[in-house]
Amino acid sequence: MGIDANGFSGGIYVFNGELAEDGDDIDNFGAFIGYGQKDENSSFAINAGYITDIGDTDTLQDVIQNNLDVSAAEYSDHVGGVAVSGMATFRSFNFYAEYLTATDDFEVNELVFDGDGAKPEAFNIEAGYSFNVSGIDMTAAIAYQRTDEAVALELPEERIIGGLSAEIFDNTSLSIEWAHDDDYSDSEGGTDELAGGTITSQLAVEF
Repeated sequence: MGIDANGFSGGIYVFNGELAEDGDDIDNFGAFIGYGQKDENSSFAINAGYITDIGDTDTLQDVIQNNLDVSAAEYSDHVGGVAVSGMATFRSFNFYAEYLTATDDFEVNELVFDGDGAKPEAFNIEAGYSFNVSGIDMTAAIAYQRTDEAVALELPEERIIGGLSAEIFDNTSLSIEWAHDDDYSDSEGGTDELAGGTITSQLAVEF
């Protein structure tokens, strides 16, 4: 259930998570709130959200359930999550920032980090610039991402990304992205290595 009026938005939701053995009880909820404005040359938006069990979200849910199956244990308790984000555009420039964190530690048999229960968090900062070359609309972007206590989720500790996309035809875009990862240290469960760079290309058609 939500509302959106005069630049403000917000809502609440409820759901029955899959990790806790509560049958058909709807015992999880979340809430979000945001505000944004835009005019001809610029726009901005800020958002914040809370969920009572971040463990019941995509990726975390699968990893935690696999760990519980191995240890033959039950999910101990809900671990909340908080997310905040912001974006701003000014003419051809755009900026994004996002931050996400668990509000408490998981049990060590649910999600581990450095021998203890993990409290994963991550942030992303991104900047982009849109321009035109010979009638082709293009966007160049660069981003920096970092995680903490997220090695069990197979995420790198740091990632630097650079990308370029072009609208080569109507409703058709071609993009290429380069990413460089740094892994967690050996003592934290990683490889303590530079994972090197990866290049990804994508052709997207909207219809």
